Amino acid sequence: MRRIIAILVLSVQLSLWGQPATEDKQGVALLIQTNTQQLLPGEYLYYSIQFKGPSIENPLERQAQLAYIALADSQGKTHAVQQILLEQIGQNYEGQGELFIPTSLATGGYNLVGYTPQMLDRPSQELHQTPIAILNPYSTSRSGEIIEIHPPTERKATPFIQTPIQGSPNQWIPFELPPNFPQQGRYKLSVKKISTLQTEAFFKENKEVETPEIKPQNNTRTKTQGGISGRLISNRKPIDGVSVALSFVGPNMPFKLTTTNTEGRFNFPLLATVNSPQAVLQVWNDHPADFQMVLDSFPRPTKERLKKVALRLYSSDLESLKNRSIHNQIENAFNPYKQDSIPLENRPMSRLDAFEMNTYTLEEYSRFSSFEETIFEIVREGSYKKTKADRAVLFVKNVVRNVAVAAPVLLLIDGIPVPDQNAFRRYPASEIEKISVSRQQLVMGNQIWNGLVYVQTKEGIPKTYLNQKNIEIRNLELPRLKKKYYQQPKNAPNYIPNYAHTLVWLPNQSTADLRAFKGFKAPDMEGRFELSIEGEDQAGRTYSFRNIYKITN
Repeated sequence: MRRIIAILVLSVQLSLWGQPATEDKQGVALLIQTNTQQLLPGEYLYYSIQFKGPSIENPLERQAQLAYIALADSQGKTHAVQQILLEQIGQNYEGQGELFIPTSLATGGYNLVGYTPQMLDRPSQELHQTPIAILNPYSTSRSGEIIEIHPPTERKATPFIQTPIQGSPNQWIPFELPPNFPQQGRYKLSVKKISTLQTEAFFKENKEVETPEIKPQNNTRTKTQGGISGRLISNRKPIDGVSVALSFVGPNMPFKLTTTNTEGRFNFPLLATVNSPQAVLQVWNDHPADFQMVLDSFPRPTKERLKKVALRLYSSDLESLKNRSIHNQIENAFNPYKQDSIPLENRPMSRLDAFEMNTYTLEEYSRFSSFEETIFEIVREGSYKKTKADRAVLFVKNVVRNVAVAAPVLLLIDGIPVPDQNAFRRYPASEIEKISVSRQQLVMGNQIWNGLVYVQTKEGIPKTYLNQKNIEIRNLELPRLKKKYYQQPKNAPNYIPNYAHTLVWLPNQSTADLRAFKGFKAPDMEGRFELSIEGEDQAGRTYSFRNIYKITN
């Protein structure tokens, strides 16, 4: 079936040559832009963040700027909190992320709140808040105050200049930036379906004469750095100066070590995002079972800081959302074919890779049954020393030492540290692909190791070791990954449907990035779609542009 794709040449270009809305005008240093304010379960809320904060003067003491996104209902209960590491671009910081809307959220008005840890400690500083309408056609449940509305039967049509052109459902629609587009700046570009819904969320006016005093959230542990923090609890052992190790499940992941303070607290700063939420946290001493580890959760704003949100609900909207719900199910079913791209910098290489190593690929040698036999027969730099009670200690020969001290070897298997090296002697060599050895002395935290032995398994995850040791794998709350969001490519096969309501989402783009955007594919549904570009140039002057596209049978 043929379709007509009418490009409505309504190109609204607003160039406001003045200061944009900043903290001085709104009291908000954090600016958040979203792809929509009306969502259904099964859809994604995409957002970009810009933060006008103080620049970091000393790069040697660099700490990551953090921002948080929270989705709260009308009662102030938070249903999701995400952490974002902001990247410094010029004098500002920016980040991005996405929030999946589950079917457990009832129809109602919600509040998307953006803040930094410092904002929660400053009651006078306003948080960035955006009303979000969530419509759940799968449930009759309602959340918060809902006002039933009855829009007029006739709606005033918006005048458009229509230039219809014919094309097939999968036609590629080209796009070029207007000639007067600024040469420098930061922008977001989106192509989304224009909603016909009358339902909307809004903030209720505060009619109180005096605003109640809001005290700082001293009871909430704010994180001044991106990373993982917590505390140790013990009734038997001192909690001061205890070593805690952090490693991630997966290849080429960082290994970190830190020690607790006098209160038993520890912190692992992460200056880069990691695309594996599965981590192993271990107490590094002879009696790890004597300690209980409690991790901090992300800080959340108190109810007093949140604006009251309500929903104007047009009941007919819920009835008309059946097709959109079907489209969402189709899109989610084809998710394996529409994966977002994750840049390699989201998986930082371990600092241990900087050490000079000699690597043994076991396929090139005769196989032995255990790790101990492999060390004795193949690895020239390594050996075991027998101790009392029929125990053995792994060591590396001829270590280059900066500190003359007797210390054990650091043994890692797929990046996960192995404290009990005696028990590891019997690990099956049939699962090992490579063994790398470094003769350099390592210093990390308050620990010194004389040499490094890095074991790499065939699958990249030491399942046998983790099962044998009963090590707890934790799913951590980590900073959101920086992604390049999926866009239906020009040469996509016809059997992959395109029912996305957000066709393109390109946050935090430079002018050069936008010039590389050459267009998008028409979706497999009728409706009006808006291409919008918003941002500001290098001088801080705002710029706005949009095109309207109409797709009809």
